[in-house]
Amino acid sequence: MGSPLNLTRQDEKRLKILAAAEETFLEKGFHAASMSDIARKAGISTPHLYNFYENKAAIALSVQEKMAEETFTLLTGAMNSEPEEQEKFIKHLLDPRRASLTLTMMTEATRNPVVMERVVENGEKLMTQLREHYHIKEDDEDRLFRLEVSMRLFLGISIGSVFCGIVEGGKLRNILMEINRWLVDNKSETNCLNGEEKTNAV
Repeated sequence: MGSPLNLTRQDEKRLKILAAAEETFLEKGFHAASMSDIARKAGISTPHLYNFYENKAAIALSVQEKMAEETFTLLTGAMNSEPEEQEKFIKHLLDPRRASLTLTMMTEATRNPVVMERVVENGEKLMTQLREHYHIKEDDEDRLFRLEVSMRLFLGISIGSVFCGIVEGGKLRNILMEINRWLVDNKSETNCLNGEEKTNAV
């Protein structure tokens, strides 16, 4: 799909459909939502919707892919230390509706092998993009481990906003910067069991 400044009419329609699908999944749940519900929310006819997506699972796959792309864009922007970009990512991370949608997609993935396969693919794609962003080599096991732990932490914070309330933004911003330092630093090896850090010889 093109960039926001270079979208075709087809791209715009797809984004409108995906936004409608997100709202419908949140309101009714994935299984209760129908193609006609999504079409109605998007302001198009059901037959026209089928010109874009063959079924509800196909829409779910596109929704999940869109969410992964948004996360990558906002996360890499936040890690550049610009306060405005950090605020955008924190707002994204702590959005209960976004977290609820993530849970909806994850629940469907446990029932639908095709959705599960795409969720795994998108997760791997996100990790690859971040690995390239931080210039982490494939054989750098320590930094790859840090990246995986960081992504699990962000996922936990996001989903936790649904059940445990919102984390204070200022403290979360400090954590973002610590994680960024942890990922950028290729000279230290952290023992995650006892919190000690040792510096390797360069």
